[in-house]
Amino acid sequence: AALKGAFDYPYGCAEQTMSSMLPWLTLRDLKKALPSINRPDADIQLAIQKGVDRLLSMQTRDGGIAYWPGGEEASPWASAHGALGLILASRAGADVPEARIASLTGWLSGSLREAGSEANPYELTNRAYAAWVLAMAGKPEAGYHEVLFREREQLQPSGRALLALAIAEAGGPEEMSRGLLAMNEGGQNDWWLGRESTSAIRAIALMK
Repeated sequence: AALKGAFDYPYGCAEQTMSSMLPWLTLRDLKKALPSINRPDADIQLAIQKGVDRLLSMQTRDGGIAYWPGGEEASPWASAHGALGLILASRAGADVPEARIASLTGWLSGSLREAGSEANPYELTNRAYAAWVLAMAGKPEAGYHEVLFREREQLQPSGRALLALAIAEAGGPEEMSRGLLAMNEGGQNDWWLGRESTSAIRAIALMK
């Protein structure tokens, strides 16, 4: 029932749109193991494309993604989260114009500027998320991986895990990514994403 509810999650802000789209992105792999959620491929593709179109409708003139439809100011969190969804959807065969992704990754790259002078843990963690998404898009910013690594004490546990993912995805130094993950072993609570989500990110990073 909980899994079925994820497929029916209502569309709204960028975060809710992603929460609704992500289960559809994994459904082709799950439906053989869970016949109760088996859906035709055409339905899966339609649901993914609907999420893509909604995320693109939130893209601002400067390339980022606003948190809510109709917003004119890009949100660092929504831009990174939305970009991840668009990249995964494109890999799944959805129609995502390359120019729109290029504009979005350009915005994310710009958001990393002045990371070395940022002291707010929330903003630093947003930048770590952007760094991972850029690495996923094949546009890693290795210089900013080092900048954020120097600020690792200020990052939330989720931010350190995301930065470890960015470094691993870009083929960076293993001692950096492993060192970041070792800092999270104590199970410190994380108000940015929460302990469960942070643990999931760590698990992905450890498999890289």
